[in-house]
Amino acid sequence: MNQSNSLDNLLKNMEEIDALMAFYQKAKDEPVANQVNSHHSPYILLKSNLIFIVTCWEEYIKSLVDESFTFMLDHSSNIEIFPEHVRRTTAEILPQESNLKNKEMWHHEKWKTDVWKLVDEWREFLTKNKRQRVEKFQSSRKDNINTLFFQTIGLKGLSDSWIWQGMSNEEAIKCLNTLLDLRGDYVHKNRSYRLISETDIEYFPKLIEALAGISANKVRDYIYDKVGYYPWLYNKISPNALNFDSKRCTER
Repeated sequence: MNQSNSLDNLLKNMEEIDALMAFYQKAKDEPVANQVNSHHSPYILLKSNLIFIVTCWEEYIKSLVDESFTFMLDHSSNIEIFPEHVRRTTAEILPQESNLKNKEMWHHEKWKTDVWKLVDEWREFLTKNKRQRVEKFQSSRKDNINTLFFQTIGLKGLSDSWIWQGMSNEEAIKCLNTLLDLRGDYVHKNRSYRLISETDIEYFPKLIEALAGISANKVRDYIYDKVGYYPWLYNKISPNALNFDSKRCTER
């Protein structure tokens, strides 16, 4: 048994932050180093790093859903391993695929034959449901993440697990929101309510790594409860993974 592929890929991708910061440190020696708004300012590397951190986080969430779903599907003999609300949302795909122009006719009569597709093709329909949810996923905030996992594999309240020594659940969510707020501002407006510092680029990757590791463990336990097998190794989280920093986590 290996570590989660999703977590392993995240950690490898995050190593590129060190390369960007090496360029930043070198660029600081240039004459334009203090010109934050200049197109040649090294500050742009801090912004790029911050955006990259969020991109890694978003891709990790989608990858973890896909990896989790695939493991559950591969180790299930019938659709009942997925909770009822997942089966209900999956069944909603049936009228979507109907070629009837009048959907009222489908609900009145056609469903009586189409519903039998779920008997033989339940794996395909579950996969379609998962794919649609992942494709529509935007903004990797707490509620959106919880909804994605709830609607695809049935796991409820994933974000409740985001807590460790030195970081309460409320604080962890505040820090994540700060990171996402900063990223959103710089992507859409190229400015934000506060400047990014070198300390931010040291702090937020550690936050994401802690959130990712804890999330992988939570999903791991959920899958074991459903199928009786662990999908990957437990990820050890340092008891002092990261302390809450009110200077870093300053939401708008």
